Amino acid sequence: MKTVAWVKRIYLEPSETFIYEPLLLMKRWRPVVLVQRMENIEAFPYEDIEAFEADGNGNLVASLFKRFNGSYGFNGFLRRNCLERGVRVLHAHFGPMGLAVMRAAKKLSLPLITTFYGYDVTMCTRSSRGLRRFQAMFSEGDLFLVEGPYMRRSLIGMGCPEEKIRLVHIGIDPCSYVFKPRSLRHGERLRILVAGRFVEKKGVEHAVRAAGRLAAGGLDFELRLVGDGPLRSNIEKAIEEERLGERVKLTGFLPHGGLREEIYSAHIGIVPSVTASNGDTEGGAPKTLLEMEASGLPVVATRHADIPYVAPEGKSAFLVDEGDSEGVARAVLKLVDEKEGWPDMGKAGSDHIRQNFTLAKVVESYESFYDELSAR
Repeated sequence: MKTVAWVKRIYLEPSETFIYEPLLLMKRWRPVVLVQRMENIEAFPYEDIEAFEADGNGNLVASLFKRFNGSYGFNGFLRRNCLERGVRVLHAHFGPMGLAVMRAAKKLSLPLITTFYGYDVTMCTRSSRGLRRFQAMFSEGDLFLVEGPYMRRSLIGMGCPEEKIRLVHIGIDPCSYVFKPRSLRHGERLRILVAGRFVEKKGVEHAVRAAGRLAAGGLDFELRLVGDGPLRSNIEKAIEEERLGERVKLTGFLPHGGLREEIYSAHIGIVPSVTASNGDTEGGAPKTLLEMEASGLPVVATRHADIPYVAPEGKSAFLVDEGDSEGVARAVLKLVDEKEGWPDMGKAGSDHIRQNFTLAKVVESYESFYDELSAR
């Protein structure tokens, strides 16, 4: 079995199930994971991982990485491991890691694939120097993977040759999300779900403001917020200002099984993503949106990045403009008024995800690219 090196800065962030799940399903290629720092290994167990660490100190690792880009740094670590393990292809996850491994790929004469996921399309190219570095990578790298047409257009706009770009959706295991038609019984309290990190681009505060408008209009509901992050205090302040009190439940981060339970117990999902003030975006679409749709959950989402591609407007979701809390509230009320249509809406979303966004398709794409590049 041929070996591919998956290269990342950290293994793995709590939200990065979209990287972990394909890793476990590779069939014809054996991935070895090479990272700068190891985290959350208990949550994401995998045997074949090597971490570049001086003494376990993350700051020192970052310092070494900046100071040494040769035999004694991260690139030296990559070269040694690739040679010892007979690696045939390098696969960097996130644009900055593609930049970081270019030198090792060139030294080893190995093909390099880089997958972009979102912030790396916008945040890392805001300066002319950053853009020039990425353009050099586009020239030297072999393939660049994106989640959808919005990200494809973004990379082309940055100067990436169109023929080097391949579209690979984030995928889910459809067996984990059996379609369940939603209904709201007479007298039952509406359950609304928002799931995501408490960072600006997830737009969680906009969902809270929308909930305030729903409460002022007399709707009986519970808003469940799954996640956490640096903007938690802002979210809590918004809850207080909107006088939502016991209507809101903050669950914190949940394991994947816990999130799935929340999705199935909800009547409506809200995905309120926005472009952050620093330019950060989803790039593609949140994985939680795929999971909501696959389960049959009716969704209100924003016209942001590749969300309209994942959640076709008027079919599986009602879409509103970014940051439009009033629009979110109106869309929720429209869904409640048209609740007899929830099963058809949910079925349309579930079918769309099962046909186009599965882990099997992700793995098939990865391995076909590895085959193609290793045969050159």
